[in-house]
Amino acid sequence: MSIPSTGLSDWEIRIGSVGAARAGGLPFLLRVSEAARLLSCSRSRLYELMRAGVIESVKDGRSRRIVTRSAIDHVERLRAASNPNGEAA
Repeated sequence: MSIPSTGLSDWEIRIGSVGAARAGGLPFLLRVSEAARLLSCSRSRLYELMRAGVIESVKDGRSRRIVTRSAIDHVERLRAASNPNGEAA
């Protein structure tokens, strides 16, 4: 069975509506390993982004969690930087 084309990128399909993190079926906070998988990067790279203040994280007891909206914003910044003329990807 084929899936009809939605015109959305794979990332947009995974996150759904970015108005609220839950709208796309994602939790508001992600484990580091979950966020790394979602962003297609290594855990080490994600920790570098956190240290640089690019990705926001919070402490939950002894665990570190990534704010989902921060990860989404990071991807949107990357997309904007790769398309400086505002052209569709």
